[in-house]
Amino acid sequence: MTRFDANVLLVMPSNLGPVITRLEETGRRPESIRLAVTVGEPLYPSDEARFRKSLGDATVFRSVFQTSDTGTIGYQCGSCGPGEFHLHEELQLAELVDVDGTGQLITTNLATRRPASGSPAGPARSSSSAGRSSR
Repeated sequence: MTRFDANVLLVMPSNLGPVITRLEETGRRPESIRLAVTVGEPLYPSDEARFRKSLGDATVFRSVFQTSDTGTIGYQCGSCGPGEFHLHEELQLAELVDVDGTGQLITTNLATRRPASGSPAGPARSSSSAGRSSR
């Protein structure tokens, strides 16, 4: 990171963990990192707090919601709360379908027209607290 003066990280949280461990062990701090975008798995608040301690309070953390079947579904901006994402409406069609009282997120990649079924989303509902978002 410091060799190339990187200012953005695009990383899975589980891959960032060992990097942070090494930074903690050596006492080094990459001063240039301003944005950390996590992908592929959830970024838990406890991990974010640990990462922020090593990367600095000025580092902004955002996440991308994606699946291997349909690609990027949504992204977080500063207005989104934990677990909230803006839907990439140009890339994805998202539907919240009631399956036995549980919301099932169904997404379709608009470029490939391939639908994919996501994991249960809890009681069937929709959210619009950060523009158009999906939980």
